[in-house]
Amino acid sequence: ELMVTLKPGNSISDSLLPIYDYMKYQLIQANLHKKVEILEDVEGHAVELAETWGTAMKKVKTGN
Repeated sequence: ELMVTLKPGNSISDSLLPIYDYMKYQLIQANLHKKVEILEDVEGHAVELAETWGTAMKKVKTGN
């Protein structure tokens, strides 16, 4: 779902696409191999991205 929201040709989208693609691939691998460790890795990336977007949104709202 995250991948379909990206606008091709946008520098942010171009940077996020490989991250999202990696996360999707890892989720498939975790499912195929029943590996919780892989899920934890993907969760860490997702949390980091969410925190980054939260910080960016705060900066936009405050004008910093």
